[in-house]
Amino acid sequence: MTKIKESFEKKIAKMSFEEAMARLEEVVEMLGADKIDLDKMIDLYQEGELLKKHCQTRLEEAKMKVETVATN
Repeated sequence: MTKIKESFEKKIAKMSFEEAMARLEEVVEMLGADKIDLDKMIDLYQEGELLKKHCQTRLEEAKMKVETVATN
């Protein structure tokens, strides 16, 4: 695992769902920009993948909580 990916993981793990989604939207916008070098694009892509996984996990956790409350 690269140092950059480890740094992203630590930062993202502390984010709320809303913070992660907002950052993911920023990353998508930056990836769509014409003037971005390849190395930065790769870093942003890795960050975006981690943000996506984080958001999916948070949504699954929320879904399980709702289902637990609904069944009680």
